[in-house]
Amino acid sequence: MTFNRVNELPKEVTDIIPPILYKYRNWSDDNHKRLLTENELYFSPFRGFGSNSNEYVLDYDYDNTTDHEIFSYFYNQARSLENITDELVRRFYASYHMERTDFRNPDHQRNVRVKHRNRINCTTGILSMTDSYANETLWKDFACNFEGFVVGLDSNFMFNTNGVIDCIAGFVDYYSPSNKPFLRFPITDEIAFNNYLTNVFSLPEIFENEEEFRLVKSVNTTERLYPFDVDNIREIILGYRISRNSRREILDVIRNNSIYCSVVQQNFDFDTSQFSYDQIIV
Repeated sequence: MTFNRVNELPKEVTDIIPPILYKYRNWSDDNHKRLLTENELYFSPFRGFGSNSNEYVLDYDYDNTTDHEIFSYFYNQARSLENITDELVRRFYASYHMERTDFRNPDHQRNVRVKHRNRINCTTGILSMTDSYANETLWKDFACNFEGFVVGLDSNFMFNTNGVIDCIAGFVDYYSPSNKPFLRFPITDEIAFNNYLTNVFSLPEIFENEEEFRLVKSVNTTERLYPFDVDNIREIILGYRISRNSRREILDVIRNNSIYCSVVQQNFDFDTSQFSYDQIIV
C-alpha cells in the first residue's frame, strides 16, 4: 500500500492537500456547534467511528510471516529493550524467545488485536474531513440529512505557528473485502509506523463515497480539542432542509463572532433533482 501522507512538512509543500477542507455538522448537536461558536475541532478516538468493529480491525499477516522475521524481531528487541549489544548474546536471546513465543497461537492473536486497538484508541485522534461541500452521503449521514451545515476551512489551519503541520494528513485508502490489507510483523520501527498508518488510513470500500481526507495526531485525553484561527473559515453552507431557527442562530453566530467568509444557502429542485447554491448577505 502506498501512503501519500503529509507529516512534518513545511506548508509550501502542499501538493496533496486540498486548499479547502470541509466538515459536515449538525446544528442540533451542541458539540457540533463549537466548530463555529468556539472555533474548535475534535480529534475523535479511533473507536468513535462506526468502522471500528472487529470486522475492520486489521491483523498481522500471520500465515506469511517467516521464522526469520520473528527471529529478527527478537534480535532487535535484545538491543532496544534489554540494551544487549553483544551479537552472540542477542542471537541467543532471539532463539530463546523464538522457542517460547505465542505468535502463532490464535488466542494470543486475538489478544494482540484487542491490545492494539485499545492502544490506538487511547493515543490517536482522528479528524474526518473531505474536499467537497457537495457530498450527498456526508450531507445525509453527518449533517442530519441536509438539516445541518458544512464549514469549509482553509487547509492552513493544520499548520502551527512555525509553519509545520501538526498532524499526519491524507486521503483514506479504501479496500475491497478480497483485498483487505495486513500488517507486517514489526521487525523495525519503520515497519511499525507503516502498520500504524495502514490501520488509521484504511477503510472498507463500503465507505468510499465519503471520500474522506483524514487528519491524525497523537493525543492524550486533554488534547483532543484543536483550536483554530477564525480567519481560516472560508465557507459556510446551510443545508436545504435547515430549520428557520437553526439558520437564524447560525447567522447570529457568524455576525457576533466576526466570521468573514462566504455564506451560502443550499437549494434542491425536486423536479430536476438538482442542487443549487445562493449567496447569503450576512
